Amino acid sequence: MKPVNYILNVCLLCILWACADDVIGPGTHEAGEAGMEEVSLSLSVRPARVIGRLPDDGTASTRVLDEAKEKAVDNIWVFQYDSKGNLIALPRYYEPDDLDDVKIMLRPATSSKVYVLANLNDDKGFVSDSLATEERFSELMFSFGKDDLHDEDGTNMLMLGSATLDILPGHTNNFEISLVRMLAKITFRIVKNEEANALKITRAEVKNIPAGFRAVAPAAGTIYPQKLDSVVDYTIKSPAADVDYVWYMPENMQGSNKNTDPENKNRNAPANALHLQLYVSSEADGSNYIYTIYPGMNTVDNFDVKRNHNYNVKLSLTSIKTDNRVVAAPANCYVMKHNAFIMFDPYTRTETGGGWKYTDYVDKNNPDKALHDVDILWQTGDGTHFPIGDNSKKDRVFFDETEQKVCVRSGGINGNAVIAARNAKGVIIWSWHIWVNNEAPAQLSHAVKYTTYSWNSSGINTGKRVPGYSFMSCNLGAVSTNVGDIGTFGMYYQWGRKDPFPQTARTDGVTFYANAYPHVQHVYDNEAKLLNMSSTAGTGELFRAVKVTKATGNIEHSIQNPTEFMATVTPGLFQNGGESSGQPGPGNGSTHDPTYYINDGDWYWGHNDKLWGGVPFDEATVNYNNVVANNGATKKSLFDPCPAGWILPRSDAWMGFTSTGLNTSTYTQQNYSNHGSEYAHHGMTFYMQAWRSGPTSFFPLCGWRTGDGSCFVVNGCGGYYTSAASYHNASSIFHIHPELVNPYDYGYQYARRSCAYPVRCVREEMDE
Repeated sequence: MKPVNYILNVCLLCILWACADDVIGPGTHEAGEAGMEEVSLSLSVRPARVIGRLPDDGTASTRVLDEAKEKAVDNIWVFQYDSKGNLIALPRYYEPDDLDDVKIMLRPATSSKVYVLANLNDDKGFVSDSLATEERFSELMFSFGKDDLHDEDGTNMLMLGSATLDILPGHTNNFEISLVRMLAKITFRIVKNEEANALKITRAEVKNIPAGFRAVAPAAGTIYPQKLDSVVDYTIKSPAADVDYVWYMPENMQGSNKNTDPENKNRNAPANALHLQLYVSSEADGSNYIYTIYPGMNTVDNFDVKRNHNYNVKLSLTSIKTDNRVVAAPANCYVMKHNAFIMFDPYTRTETGGGWKYTDYVDKNNPDKALHDVDILWQTGDGTHFPIGDNSKKDRVFFDETEQKVCVRSGGINGNAVIAARNAKGVIIWSWHIWVNNEAPAQLSHAVKYTTYSWNSSGINTGKRVPGYSFMSCNLGAVSTNVGDIGTFGMYYQWGRKDPFPQTARTDGVTFYANAYPHVQHVYDNEAKLLNMSSTAGTGELFRAVKVTKATGNIEHSIQNPTEFMATVTPGLFQNGGESSGQPGPGNGSTHDPTYYINDGDWYWGHNDKLWGGVPFDEATVNYNNVVANNGATKKSLFDPCPAGWILPRSDAWMGFTSTGLNTSTYTQQNYSNHGSEYAHHGMTFYMQAWRSGPTSFFPLCGWRTGDGSCFVVNGCGGYYTSAASYHNASSIFHIHPELVNPYDYGYQYARRSCAYPVRCVREEMDE
């Protein structure tokens, strides 16, 4: 939706929801219509009732739509029912020139009910059976979609008026009927506030817009609609301050709650109530928030949005203060600064990529899927200081039952944690990554734009760079951005899963070693006590690698066991091998041998290419030589591990890192700056927008966990996932080490989906 003179283009489709064979046509005197009387009708449009006020100080860059245009009537349909509610005259279509004197035909009758339906813009007739009674007319439904354009200036507004009339034969019959607009109008303005310069609104959305509306308004006090199935997407990208945005929409009447304090209006708001949500990125702390505003008949307890009402909504941003109106934006990862507090809604998620449905796993109306408790599953730390801390008193991570929100207080150091929500039976139903980093890595000003090459199914045009998205400044879960610091490595993820694994604690480049102390960083429990981690297999421990089976290789098992590494090779097999032992190991390249893997190296039994929101590799509309395909996610998946506003990169994100756009082991074809210092720096610094010039970003050589769960070539290689699946049930990864840059790797050992790699997120929307 784009602003036109700062007014949103609004789409309105009015279609009859009826089906029958006998059609009553428009028109003149039909057979059986003898005795009709000509009636003079004066039409007027009733003023809309205004709820709320916008500042009238000249600050807005556009005025509200001209009310005269909203009153325009171009055509009408007229319906007449007798005192018993039966249709007594054929519905007739007119295009009046003068609203003060419209000549129409009606049947003589006392106490007949006449309806005038204006601006339907359709003279094709109505289905007689569906409108044979006044009751059926009142229940006539119109759909609200976006296939036909509603005029941008507010004209062609669908309206309805009615009156009970005595039509006397042979008399001069003059009547007045007042029309009301059948839609509600919302005018929204963000009031500029200098105190809010650190807050950037990335998008605004209207939620719970009904998919249809009745011809006759529901009675006062009626909850309507009972169910929602909206198809209209009202979204503004980067809405501006001091601009009026206008939407038209069907009525949504959800009644009142018992609230008495305006600050608590959002608490226990009806589930289907229409509301506005603003997604805000804070330059102060790098986190993302959602402001929720419920229009209604007042600002305290009412949630009715009625036809022929104009709702003026203003928002003045001052600072981030989390309460039931301002919560952290939903995601699987929340970024926090030191000693901060966030509150988020655990029951609402907006991601649609891949077709996954959150209520299949978390649902407040299902006891087995409802939150009962939240605690710290694991957290990093040094034994004294922690990114969250000791939660034995439930004062740092907890579920607020009154607000129905999860609350988190961060500690005083950079670090990572996973918090888990459990149902009343103690089963984990969901978990979230808490990333504490005082450098605000998700802050928009820290993002680095990249460019990639133009490409299609015929090849890659290395002579033409095209804009890409913006990369996060560091790996997901990193606690440092300093070159040469192990804290740049970040967390590790199996392809398609949302939960991280702790990072390694070594940088010596040893080929294989166990995922156990002292090789990985220490992790602590809810009470800040050290968790056992004695081996990759981790028998009896929270962290363990388990060989996947048909029974465990599914979403439900992965959600309930977020710390379990789902291996496709016997856990620890590669780390214990080698040529001298006669077992698999680095000496004989067995990690590349498919015979050691089950399920083709995929933790998800039977494979699913849509876990991170993309589409199957062989369904991509563009595919170049089975190397790169446009099958990555365009919409964020429910299992995407990135914070709100960020998403996993597409498969062509790394193309500009080589001169050919393809894999190369020749340094002259590689686009990075620190050649010769890669091992000392623990990574490679790539040029992001041009060939060996311009902005750069650092990508650590953080290794990965291979299919048996063991740690592999840390500070020797680096691998980074995308949202895209590759062919032969592989994943698409970016694979690097000194003098090797592979934008696309998909072989065994490297790209099996049971491997765990770091993630470098990109912005969900392309920056302008």
